[in-house]
Amino acid sequence: MKRQIGVAGTPFGRKPWLCIMDLAPNFGGDRPALSPFARSIIFRTILVAFALFGAALPSLARAQTPALDLTGDWVMQAGEVGHWGGDLRAFDERDAVVLVIEEQLGGIFRGTIVYENNPDGPEFEGRIGLGHVLPEPILGVVDWDDRTVFWVDHDDQTIHRGRLVDQNRMEVVALEPGEFAVVNRMILVRR
Repeated sequence: MKRQIGVAGTPFGRKPWLCIMDLAPNFGGDRPALSPFARSIIFRTILVAFALFGAALPSLARAQTPALDLTGDWVMQAGEVGHWGGDLRAFDERDAVVLVIEEQLGGIFRGTIVYENNPDGPEFEGRIGLGHVLPEPILGVVDWDDRTVFWVDHDDQTIHRGRLVDQNRMEVVALEPGEFAVVNRMILVRR
């Protein structure tokens, strides 16, 4: 059986989305024509399938995209700190915070953080300034959005949450609960 080609370039001149079943061979000639309702259901099903497939593509692409590389030395540029039972103040040039990310595998990383205190800083609860000079080991993770970073100190209960402004700048908030509670926020820049 030879098919006739209509004016629109489809069999019998119908629009392509209305004649899906007309393209299948009908050897016996006994297949009834699909109703407009059945054709619309088929068309909508195909549209939904394409829409779901299209919506899944970005998540598939992101699953294969490696997390942003954070390795290197991050140095505090500015910030403020508050101590429980102590002062609320801005960090100055004599305070130093250095985050060193030594190793990263995908979105997980490890390294050290060093808080060097201002020698003239205020005393609180028997401790001077920030108090830490030795590197504290840290373990961290990059969130699925590739912008949010979390890390924890090994020696205490400090939780840091950072937001990557760009590849070399991070805004960080830190919370340390307990008897000598400390909160701070700072801007770290990769050198």
